Amino acid sequence: MKIGFILKDFSLKGVDGNTYTLESFSKARILVVVFISNDSKYSRAYISRLKKIQNEFLEKNIWLVAINSNNSSYSVFDNFQHMMQQWLREGFNFPYLKDSTQFVANNLDIVCIPEVYVFDKDRKLRYKGLIDDCWSNKNCVKNNYLVKALNELLKNN
Repeated sequence: MKIGFILKDFSLKGVDGNTYTLESFSKARILVVVFISNDSKYSRAYISRLKKIQNEFLEKNIWLVAINSNNSSYSVFDNFQHMMQQWLREGFNFPYLKDSTQFVANNLDIVCIPEVYVFDKDRKLRYKGLIDDCWSNKNCVKNNYLVKALNELLKNN
C-alpha cells in the first residue's frame, strides 16, 4: 500500500444499525480508518486512546471509523453481536463496522491489528501505520504516531 492510494468505495454495516459507504464520510476533512478486533488484546488496549483522539480532532473535522474484518467463524468474539456489545460497553464515539467479506481489508492489504490508515479530503492515503509506540499501557507512550500524522496533515492542508 503506497502513500497516495485512493480509498475505494465500500458498503459496510455498522453496529449502530446503519450502513456506511465512503459517501457517509464525505464531510470529513480527514478520515482515519482503524482496523480492530474484539478478540485482540492489542485492539482492546487502544479503545480509550482512539476515543480520546476522536474527541480531540472532531472539531477539526477529522473523523475516525473502526472496522472489524476478522472472520467470525474463527473467533466468536468478532461476530456482529459481540461487536455491538463492545461498542456499547466501551462507549465508542465513532462508528464500528463489520467487513464480513474482507473487501476493505483486502483492498488496503492490512497486515495486523490494530492498523491505521489516514486519508485526506480526496481520500488519498497519507499515513499508514501504528497509533503509538506502546500498546500495553498509555502511560509508556513516547511517540504518538497517529496524532503526529494528523497534526502534520492539518498543517499542510
